[in-house]
Amino acid sequence: MTLAKCHQRIGSIPLEDTNTIMAKGADIASVWAKATDAVRAINDISQGWVDLARLTGWAPVDRRYAVLRIAVVSYPQWVDLELEENPDAWAVQCAGLTLSLADGPEYVRRVDVIERTFADEQRRLKERKLDAMNPLRVSA
Repeated sequence: MTLAKCHQRIGSIPLEDTNTIMAKGADIASVWAKATDAVRAINDISQGWVDLARLTGWAPVDRRYAVLRIAVVSYPQWVDLELEENPDAWAVQCAGLTLSLADGPEYVRRVDVIERTFADEQRRLKERKLDAMNPLRVSA
């Protein structure tokens, strides 16, 4: 059973909330166990990714972007979901993101998209602020 299928059965309930999950009855305990095992495996893979990256230098390691190692994330999702908090695979699944282990170049690309979009947004905000402060500005 995949993590996505476990999520379909359990719903967006934190895996630590076993009382709520077990109240769903039936075979939910085995689904919870599979989900927990899958999250643990993905966390182990992510840690292995970090260890390999540090050992070989094949990709930068930045804790702010840890989720980008295991998920495809757009900038609006990054901002809305506050993903610098370093969610685990279950939180990623609950957020509706796509789990996808990045290789080094893909991780760099994902980080670049977030950083570039953030910089562009900051530049636009600054331009609007400067434009609003301009006394020669013509109001429409």
